[in-house]
Amino acid sequence: MTENAVADGWATPPGGTKSKARKRWARHFLRSPVSLVSLLCVLGTVVLALGADAIAPQDPLVQDVRDRLAAPSWDHPFGTDALGRDVLSRVIHGTRVSLTAAVSAVALSALLGVSLGIIAGYVGGLIDEAIMRIIDSVVAFPAIILALAFVTAFGATLRSVIFAITIVSVPLYARLMRAQILSVKETDFVLAARAMGASPWRIMVRHMLPNVLAPIVVAATLGMSYAILAEASLSFLGAGVQPPTPTWGGMLNDAARYIHTNMYMTLFPGAAIFILVLSLNYLGDTLQDAMDPRSS
Repeated sequence: MTENAVADGWATPPGGTKSKARKRWARHFLRSPVSLVSLLCVLGTVVLALGADAIAPQDPLVQDVRDRLAAPSWDHPFGTDALGRDVLSRVIHGTRVSLTAAVSAVALSALLGVSLGIIAGYVGGLIDEAIMRIIDSVVAFPAIILALAFVTAFGATLRSVIFAITIVSVPLYARLMRAQILSVKETDFVLAARAMGASPWRIMVRHMLPNVLAPIVVAATLGMSYAILAEASLSFLGAGVQPPTPTWGGMLNDAARYIHTNMYMTLFPGAAIFILVLSLNYLGDTLQDAMDPRSS
């Protein structure tokens, strides 16, 4: 890795300075209690999603109309909904849908967006124009309207939700990657690789991508929070994963009519969305600082 790459501020210095990079990461997380709490909240949500069947106190689909709209108690810490289902169990199982949709959509959109951005930035010319005009056409539509259109066209399923969030998220990664590629396209290490006869594919993947990948990692972390909000919004509008599968947005939709009499039905799924999204945003900010060697 060259001095230009290190001076760019995102690349990790080679060799013996790797320990300094690790110390910088630890310093950024340990010196900020908010960052540590955010990391623990995200990890805790992942644990809940993976172990929902074992952690949830009751079956989230079992109905008990005799105990419907019960207030929080020892038997039902978060109360019950209009069909007598345990809200705590449904919130825990709802993490699976939210995280599955978010992780899958971010992974797919980042992969597609990075591929388009690196090709557009490196090749340039008509290919760059064609790719960026397609990206602009996607951005021209309001994201939630475009997502609703895709879900309506392909059906209200988890796969359709992931596909819809992926499509509306691609422009972020494509534009960011294109800008990063343009910033290093004429640097010494790229010119040297080109002069030595390296193929364009090798230059893009082996030389340029590692030096511009850090901002994409940060964007993906922040994109997770957007994907969770998008999935919750689609579910709230009735275009997401359909009942009886528990989703946070769907629970808010079911509880909207009882907000004045049974506020807890909206409080707990809403708090789950708020805490996870806020934690991911703080985590993204911390990652941005930790991956920048110029930060103290």
